[in-house]
Amino acid sequence: MIFSYLFKPKKDLIKVKYFKTWGNYKLPKVPKDLISDGLDNYKTYYKAYYKNGLLIKFEKYTDSKLVSYDIYEYYNKSNKLKKQILVNFNGEKRINLYNKSGKIINNLGRN
Repeated sequence: MIFSYLFKPKKDLIKVKYFKTWGNYKLPKVPKDLISDGLDNYKTYYKAYYKNGLLIKFEKYTDSKLVSYDIYEYYNKSNKLKKQILVNFNGEKRINLYNKSGKIINNLGRN
């Protein structure tokens, strides 16, 4: 298992970064204020997962516990958002679908 991870093409690697906050209500969310001094100093922080330079998952932590997250899917070979999955602290899920112009086409509500 470790062997296959070490030889994965770089484009498939997922990079993780930690942030203090996020800016505006644009989608996908825009993480702000990179944390470089350790997480112990923060009651709330955000964990961002990037693949090929695109944000694919954004998690919110409070008191070191995961309280909510968003998952993002994009149209092939573009940075246009295709799907957003939001999961809150109760595990309720909401799915939003977008057309290639970025307009919401279907809100699948809460599951």
